[in-house]
Amino acid sequence: AAAPSPRSARALEVVLAEDSLATREVLRVLLEAQGFRVRLAADGEEALARIAEAAPDVVVSDVNMPRRDGLSLARALRARRETERLPIVLLTSQDDAATRAAGAAAGADAYLVKSKFNAGVLAETLARLGVRTG
Repeated sequence: AAAPSPRSARALEVVLAEDSLATREVLRVLLEAQGFRVRLAADGEEALARIAEAAPDVVVSDVNMPRRDGLSLARALRARRETERLPIVLLTSQDDAATRAAGAAAGADAYLVKSKFNAGVLAETLARLGVRTG
């Protein structure tokens, strides 16, 4: 059998950008329960700083945040060579075609609605993006 890749031997790291403290905590607990190592950011600016410190395996970001929103964060990450392929999952409470289109245009790989968000949905989304979980 092939030796496991070093990537599968460690927990995947997520940078979670969410301005609501309550939502951030709920998502952190959910992600950690799935085996992720979570680094928190209160907005897109903070997320960029976290990602600059060390690139995560995936970014999960709220769309509506102060200072720098999720769309602007996605565009900034796509504009940088070192993060242009980083998987970006946008989370929002707005489930409409215009917001989804804006997310896609900004370079997000997936778009999840908060009300439908759970560990299974995230795991499925990450698997679709080729991010190995567990």
